[in-house]
Amino acid sequence: IVAYDFEKIQGNVVKDVSGNGNDGDLKGGPQRVDGKIGQALAFDGRDDYIDLGNDMFLFDEMTVMFWANKIGVQVNSWPTYFTIREPDGSAAGIYWDKVSREVRIFALKPGVIGEQNLSNNGAQAIVDDEWHHIVGVFSAKSGRAIYIDGKLAARDKSFRGNPADLKGTNTYVARGRTHNPGEYVLGNIDEFVLAEGVATQKAIQLHRDEGIKGGLAIQAVGKLATTWANIKENL
Repeated sequence: IVAYDFEKIQGNVVKDVSGNGNDGDLKGGPQRVDGKIGQALAFDGRDDYIDLGNDMFLFDEMTVMFWANKIGVQVNSWPTYFTIREPDGSAAGIYWDKVSREVRIFALKPGVIGEQNLSNNGAQAIVDDEWHHIVGVFSAKSGRAIYIDGKLAARDKSFRGNPADLKGTNTYVARGRTHNPGEYVLGNIDEFVLAEGVATQKAIQLHRDEGIKGGLAIQAVGKLATTWANIKENL
């Protein structure tokens, strides 16, 4: 659905190379730097983020993949790498906890459910400033999962929640959750992909090893496997 390799930036617009035309608006002036593969974007932790638009990515199942660098230098407690959020405080996304050093998936719907976190797993903790490959899987059918550097770090099949239930939403990269709007990411992000469906571990490792240019396969539950050969055509 979205693929940003950060090689194509025109003014304040980062080009979507998936072929779907979901370009992102750059806010706050993130800077281009050397990335894990080619160029990346550096976010200052104060006001830098990417706005992906409204009500565009409300799926029962989705996978978010990216490389992140300098995670361990965060100044905020809950810098959020990806979030879908509503004005009433409802949200779902991926963030890093400054206290536990864990990468977490969260969901929150005030008045319906309290904040749920896929957390408390030491395998998720990241304490250094090296590049790490991070994947979050959201599924109303099979639960949530986090992969770090191509390996499953945490899974909870009971932790389901449906991203498609969020209405009136904004979708962001590197901007905080609704109830913590100032929690911006400090550090670098590269090879960002948002896909409908649940990625297999093989697809995750392909993205880790080859990036967006290598293409990837997303196997959605009840759907045919889809290969993103058109990504190569747009690079």
